[in-house]
Amino acid sequence: MRNPRISCYPSRAIENRRRARFPPLPKETIDMERRQVLFSIGAVALAASAERGLSQGMADMPGMDHSAAPKHKALIDAASKCSSAAEACTSHCVQMLAAGDKSLLACANSSRELAVVCNGLFSLASQDAPDLAKYAKLAAEFCAICEAECRKHPQHPPCVSCAEACAACAKECGKVA
Repeated sequence: MRNPRISCYPSRAIENRRRARFPPLPKETIDMERRQVLFSIGAVALAASAERGLSQGMADMPGMDHSAAPKHKALIDAASKCSSAAEACTSHCVQMLAAGDKSLLACANSSRELAVVCNGLFSLASQDAPDLAKYAKLAAEFCAICEAECRKHPQHPPCVSCAEACAACAKECGKVA
């Protein structure tokens, strides 16, 4: 026979304390939150359409030429391609390492480092940074190291693509440095 005083359900006193600490929200509060959310969505949509109209109007302003290409377009493109190729090469090398091919360890390391360097080069070239020439010289060194490492693996297409992208990026870096 079960003792009626011992139960797996909380006592009424415990339940009353919980309700006192966490009272249920009134329905008006919940509705107000919904209204605020809908109002916020509408405000964001209005701001976005106003900004689009402003940007279209700025193109018509005299003295504002937004059609000009970036100053270092070739370097920006080369850095972007090199970074993408290095990421693909790193991914391929990691897969091969997981399969047990340890010969691609140095290639994986150099391409991983190069992807980071080329992302920085891309950003600095896009902003026409004052120290771009110094960074481009450093990036060219990383490109040469990665290219040499990738050329050791002509049987792997991602390594070949990365080596070609490294050569192109190093050439563009040489023009700036």
